[in-house]
Amino acid sequence: MHNLCAIDLENIRAEGEIGTRMRLTAEKIRSHMDLERDYLSPFRHRDMVHLVPGGFVGCGMLLDAMAKAVASGFDSLRLLLLAAFDELAKSQRADGSISIYPKNEGVWNHHEQAYLIQGFLQIYRHCSCDRALESSLRLGDCLIAREAALNIGMESAFLMLYQATGEKRFLNWCIDRFRLREGLNESIENLLEENSLLHVYTYLARFCAGADFAILENRPIPDLEALEHRLFHDHYVTVTGSVSGGFGCGEVWDNLPLGVGSMGEICATAYLLRTLLHLAGHAFPARYGALFERAMYNAFFAGQSSDGLQYRYFVPFDEAGKWYQHDTYCCPNNFKRMVFELPQAIWFGAENAIVLNLYNSSSVRWQNREFKLDSAMPEKGEAVLQVNTDGKYSIFLRVPDWCEHFCATVAGEKHFGQPDRFLEISRMWKAGDQIQIDLPMPLRILHGRGAQNGRVVLAKGPLILGVGNRGNDSPCLEFVTPPQEETDGRIRAVMRGFEGGKKFFNVDFMRFSDQNRERISLLPGILGRKGPGAFLSDCL
Repeated sequence: MHNLCAIDLENIRAEGEIGTRMRLTAEKIRSHMDLERDYLSPFRHRDMVHLVPGGFVGCGMLLDAMAKAVASGFDSLRLLLLAAFDELAKSQRADGSISIYPKNEGVWNHHEQAYLIQGFLQIYRHCSCDRALESSLRLGDCLIAREAALNIGMESAFLMLYQATGEKRFLNWCIDRFRLREGLNESIENLLEENSLLHVYTYLARFCAGADFAILENRPIPDLEALEHRLFHDHYVTVTGSVSGGFGCGEVWDNLPLGVGSMGEICATAYLLRTLLHLAGHAFPARYGALFERAMYNAFFAGQSSDGLQYRYFVPFDEAGKWYQHDTYCCPNNFKRMVFELPQAIWFGAENAIVLNLYNSSSVRWQNREFKLDSAMPEKGEAVLQVNTDGKYSIFLRVPDWCEHFCATVAGEKHFGQPDRFLEISRMWKAGDQIQIDLPMPLRILHGRGAQNGRVVLAKGPLILGVGNRGNDSPCLEFVTPPQEETDGRIRAVMRGFEGGKKFFNVDFMRFSDQNRERISLLPGILGRKGPGAFLSDCL
């Protein structure tokens, strides 16, 4: 599937699990955060003694998230967003800078200001606030005047400035200063001081900017093959072999999926999802959707507590994760930013076509056509797509990699799809037509690799299943290592005893050590849990 178009957030309304996560996040921002104390006062007081880690406040990221939330239908945040922008605009200096430092730029200063530019431009775009555009231009010109060194987020900020204004100085800065026409391996080592190519978040942020720039110039995306090698060297895993879709150990690339400690950074997972979305305008094979789905359900959503009030820095899958203490720092704010971008991953537009990527209940408008999806996913593989516009056009449905017997029925006519492919249904549609979509989700086995070699985990549809560790009420994912000669019989017994439920799945299983039948509950990775998804723990 090539040459897809992102659909504006204003034209998509997400319900289901994505809608729930968005509502939790919007409520967290509106009712459970002190914007004045944590985000605005450092810019007003400009004290060299900082109460925020690393001198990074995260205000630009938060404004970015709030603007996208307003675009996604959470208009209750609009006044709060504009009031926060007004406070920051008042703190802008004569030279255009906005900083928590009284004089010095500071280690994180350009990183912070890059995301302030992005946040201001999102306010301009989604709230029609011309003052936000003016402030972003002054801030961008300030960074040029200072000949600011590249930091994470700056390339995207300058590209956004060029796209919003057409001012060539910002585009030229991306070419001459940030060297966006060069591939990652040619430029990033000399441009970024910390971690460079090893840092997952840095690498993917840089890749997104490079992809946007290549699409802007209508040329192939550099380093796409290298990125795909990192992400798709196995049929279901990322570079770490992580079954959850999270990756990286201690924020850097890693190929030993230990499943414990500082793995699965939320910033890295958010930028993995953002990277896959950026590629939609150039090329979007079904495997991108498969990885997006796996990482979203089992790694990204695991970074948010079930009540929406806490976030994780890392999301390991072989032990209970820890809640992060600094709500203003990168990972919590990158979660907030990305969760309001998720609706754009449900649907894509194409020439005389609509493309359904994620089976999450939602509605969409595209090319004067309207569609609505009612879905039981991810609990059950059932969905109904209603067509609300007459005309001759195509509807593309992504067939998940885990679905071997995909069937879409229109007016009694059955269409069968192959796993990890797009199924095209082209016809003369009438308003009121429906597509009945069946996505059977049998319990299946996923085999570990690397540090998890010889172990297995169970999954149903996009969800990794699991239970809490013994003596620990926070569920976590743990592969089990069954005796090789009994693996097949053991798994067959599990599958015979499987039952589906909204909040949990019951499984009968036999211990290897004896013949006593025991009944346990397996939690889906995203529903009603305190931690990331899990399986069977140390029960065997």
